[in-house]
Amino acid sequence: MINKIKNIYEDNWKLNNQINRSVKLAINISIISDNYKKNMKFENFLKSNELIAEFFVKYFDNQKVNYKVIFNVDLEKATREIHETILKARL
Repeated sequence: MINKIKNIYEDNWKLNNQINRSVKLAINISIISDNYKKNMKFENFLKSNELIAEFFVKYFDNQKVNYKVIFNVDLEKATREIHETILKARL
């Protein structure tokens, strides 16, 4: 009985957390450039996150760095992931 419930729960979790790699979502994100450590934390997040297909710096100046980030998921999941990471890292 417990194994049956566990399998149902795991199957539902997998269905809700699938990554649809065919959907691409591009977002421009600007980060203030005066704090090198925070910028490196943000770039490490971008490099290590499986929801991100790719990213690159569009432009930068002495005030901000503008990134183009391409996600593999829908807007809701991408937004939630960014907010959770920012709260954890306190960027």
